Amino acid sequence: MTQSTLRKRALPSRMGFTWPGGAPYGTPITTATWPSRTLPRVRGAVPLRLIALIATDAAAVFLAGAAAVLGRYALGGHFDPWFYLRMSGVTGAFVAAYGTAGLYPAVTVHPVAELQSIFRATTLTVLVLGTLSFFARDAGAYSRLILMGAWILIVVFVSVGRMTARRWFGSAAWWGENVVILGAGPVGREVAESLRRSPGNGLRPVAILDDDDGNLAQVNDLPVITGPLANADLLAEEARIRYAIVAMPDRGGAELAAVIERHTSRFHHVFVIPDLFGIPSLGVDARDLAGVLGVKVSHRLLHRTPQLVKRAVDLLAALAGGVLLLPVVAAVAALIRLTSPGPAFFGHRRIGRKGREFLAWKFRTMVPHADEVLRLSLRDDPALRSEWKEHRKLRHDPRVTWLGDILRRTSLDELPQLWNVIRGEMSLVGPRPIVALETERYGSRYALYRKVRPGLTGLWQVSGRNNTTYAQRVQFDEYYVRNWSVWLDLYILGRTVKVILTGEGAY
Repeated sequence: MTQSTLRKRALPSRMGFTWPGGAPYGTPITTATWPSRTLPRVRGAVPLRLIALIATDAAAVFLAGAAAVLGRYALGGHFDPWFYLRMSGVTGAFVAAYGTAGLYPAVTVHPVAELQSIFRATTLTVLVLGTLSFFARDAGAYSRLILMGAWILIVVFVSVGRMTARRWFGSAAWWGENVVILGAGPVGREVAESLRRSPGNGLRPVAILDDDDGNLAQVNDLPVITGPLANADLLAEEARIRYAIVAMPDRGGAELAAVIERHTSRFHHVFVIPDLFGIPSLGVDARDLAGVLGVKVSHRLLHRTPQLVKRAVDLLAALAGGVLLLPVVAAVAALIRLTSPGPAFFGHRRIGRKGREFLAWKFRTMVPHADEVLRLSLRDDPALRSEWKEHRKLRHDPRVTWLGDILRRTSLDELPQLWNVIRGEMSLVGPRPIVALETERYGSRYALYRKVRPGLTGLWQVSGRNNTTYAQRVQFDEYYVRNWSVWLDLYILGRTVKVILTGEGAY
């Protein structure tokens, strides 16, 4: 519904809402009373987003298949490429499988859960197509290498394609669904801010409703409307809003159930944020326990099989990567020795799993006697001293050599930590390895840190890295440990490639 339509059809004054500035809710809605926002058309928003996602998935599947065919052909495969071009119609089978897996319209789907669903749907589709070709007695016409290559590439291309689509189209008016948030307390405001920072997730907050007059305020330009919560239904009907978020975790179960039952009956989809802070948010299942809502939480860190899988992947990847990158390691080590006196490698004591100390190896990126250089620099520069106290890092570190700066920005300085991964002291993915002095800053979260091996890369490294505060780094580590899974590791590894190529947050 456009702003002009809202002017013509003012919502009834009996709703009792108050807009920012004190104007009654029944006052005709103008630019002054709806602060610098218009409600985008709701009709057509879902079809357009669906069309965009389906087109993105179809293009990704086609390009992945083409890449697999051309790759096999370049390696000397003897087959007719046009045969595979005629088979491009199976793209629709993958799109149908993604729809069955709940990947449309993909509103508020976490990238890790999305990657897991894409992998499962793609694997099932490839297995079905392979089985059908066998029973059709033309299996010999297909290349097994092409089928395997297409399977892997489709998972990668579809995941990257969806991520790109959200980045490109996330801010478009037709991409998101309008959502109303019930509850203007700290949780409701945090939800609103999170949705505003991530427009690609598919929900666009347009207002916060609260029955407490003391919460009359704004979240940026998002109005907080005070009045009875029963008015949410009328707002849903007038503005044709299909989504609502109940963000009132401080209310008891019976009271919260009453709010959901009485005040959200006109919304097609209702999300409820309960008072469950501190438990995992990924891989949680809602269950019916004899008529009572239960939430199943799997403590994956207690399961032996996933731990063995993670260790096996770490070991195989580190060994393979170490062999392939050995010439690079030798070349970088030689350059360090030629450009700066001192050893090529530097070992620093870090805290690992179960609180055990180990030497984390890196290429040396600093000048000799770096500790003395740091001490003198902090003594003479208050601003530098304040930055070090806050982050334990310096954007313009006087200790870093010119070659060391390049190594840090490209993350090549951490290649020697593959040896730590092979030894079992680190993992490919995990929390940021910390020194003993940092344990105090982790507080009660240090117990979580001790449960896993620190990582060569991690959630902090792909979420802004040095552009984040220290408190945010700790939160990233806590989130990783609580929500750990093989899928989260794969997601972080994929994001790491992008971060390395762009140098985001590295210094």
